Amino acid sequence: MGGDYVPVPCALHSRLEVAVLHRERLRVLWRGPDGERHLESLRPFDLQSRAGCEFLLARDAHGGERRLRLDWILRVEPV
Repeated sequence: MGGDYVPVPCALHSRLEVAVLHRERLRVLWRGPDGERHLESLRPFDLQSRAGCEFLLARDAHGGERRLRLDWILRVEPV
């Protein structure tokens, strides 16, 4: 899983850490494992490292959980 992971810029990682700490809602555009793009409003609650990859853990507007690989995130902006 982690062999093709591309570390993200420090600015993105820092931005996500701040959003977790402040419980800030973000509009996130990401590419899924199938290559399809997704755009959703999410509330990040943690960052996680596993198997050589980093992930954003977040909840969507309905309370469902998302686990997004950081290098698949294309854009993050405040809501």
